[in-house]
Amino acid sequence: MTRKLVYLVTEDWAFWRHRLPMARAAKAAGFDVHVVTQVSDRADAIRAEGFTLHPFDLKRGSTSPVDLIATVRAARALLADLRPDLLHNVAMKPLFVGSLAVRGLPQLSVVNSVNGLGSAFLATSLRGRVIRTGLELALRGLLNRPCTVTIVQNPEDRAALRRVGVRGNQLVLVPGSGVDTDALIPLPEPATGPVRMAYVGRMLEDKGLRCLIAAHRLLRARGDTIELLLAGEPDPQNPTSISPAELAAWALEPG
Repeated sequence: MTRKLVYLVTEDWAFWRHRLPMARAAKAAGFDVHVVTQVSDRADAIRAEGFTLHPFDLKRGSTSPVDLIATVRAARALLADLRPDLLHNVAMKPLFVGSLAVRGLPQLSVVNSVNGLGSAFLATSLRGRVIRTGLELALRGLLNRPCTVTIVQNPEDRAALRRVGVRGNQLVLVPGSGVDTDALIPLPEPATGPVRMAYVGRMLEDKGLRCLIAAHRLLRARGDTIELLLAGEPDPQNPTSISPAELAAWALEPG
């Protein structure tokens, strides 16, 4: 019997950018690969790989309990129909939705990929601290479930999950998503000219963008000819997204 693997991912482009090599390897190993995700512009490409695509609204920017309950119910119905052997939840929102959805279903193996603990774990407001406390209690129960392994990408996230009570034997550290060194080869250091720095990613305060801009301003004020390239887009569904207007104002600054 063919084994069935389901990826639960926030966006189809995120699956395509970050999970495609692993999904291809799983298919080559004999898995029937299903992708459950919000669909934008990668549907045809995902289907062309031989994967089964299930459009699914994860409501990534919502913190509403009503939305969460509705999403979990929809995920539960889909998983009950698909009956996978393995569920791979990618990022925090799918982790919560998928892990809640499988409760009470016939036992299946779950892998969670935590690429970062997210904005909720960095919030300092009263509301943010209350939400974080609730998330920590939920994580303790969900990640200690039998037949569950959670992959983290840095020692800090592993330590944070250990502090909330996740058992160490259910946490695996894989440092980073990796870089294709055949496609991305470092160039020699330039002999002359200004020093150029680059940031590549979503335009989020949580990723340290304001600190980076402050450092750039300090170096320029000191007389260093530092140039800074910001490559990426805002993420309106994230509460710490930098507005397009502020990004445009930064782009008018020297360097």
